[in-house]
Amino acid sequence: MYPLTMQEKAVLIRDFFNGVALKDISRTFFLSYHKPLSAPTIYRCIVRSGSGLWNAVQRYTIENWSERIEVGRIWEGDGTPLTADKWLLIVKDDKANMVLSRVFDRSENAKSVKKLLNAAKKIYGEPERFRCDGSRAFISAAIECRKFRVELWRCQSGGFHVSVQPIEYLGKEEFKRWIRLCKRNFMTLASRQPWRFENAFSQYQDATLFAKALARQLGECAFFDRSKGQLTLVTPKEETT
Repeated sequence: MYPLTMQEKAVLIRDFFNGVALKDISRTFFLSYHKPLSAPTIYRCIVRSGSGLWNAVQRYTIENWSERIEVGRIWEGDGTPLTADKWLLIVKDDKANMVLSRVFDRSENAKSVKKLLNAAKKIYGEPERFRCDGSRAFISAAIECRKFRVELWRCQSGGFHVSVQPIEYLGKEEFKRWIRLCKRNFMTLASRQPWRFENAFSQYQDATLFAKALARQLGECAFFDRSKGQLTLVTPKEETT
């Protein structure tokens, strides 16, 4: 058997798992690399390379990761339907583009996303920001709202809006305190079903600062930035600046 480079082995493995017949792989490989390989030889090469390939894949999974690399503080979550009743949910970091955690489930739900995030946080700590595509499962699990949901979004007419609304029943006195807090922050009532207060800003930076301050006042750990499709966490470092 001719010695093969890593690239040549990768070509054989790619064509084999793409369903190309061994005789066709043999013919195209000879035309491309001028190395005559029979079908049985190609099959033996794929089998021998299989264990090494699997070890390489396992090295980048959360269960077998033994090296602590520098992970970015901006994470991204995504859910992909593999079949009608099977989803792959992942969290990766924006800096190293490495998958930090993965979960398979029958659907994209908050319980699975929470399990996914907890597995990543256990090893890599808390992120500063968390991006997602607006999935309710990722938002509800990642933002971990206590009682209120703070959101920021860009208006079609220009400028930015920051809104807040309760996500659970508030007692009479607590509801009154929330109303007074919204009025102290010069927010206007936008809806009664559900109750929602808003404030408008011309600059994104001003809207962001207001959303962070509002989240802190309400005891929430984050707000959802719809203009960028990400969660912005109110970290202890930010609170001291």
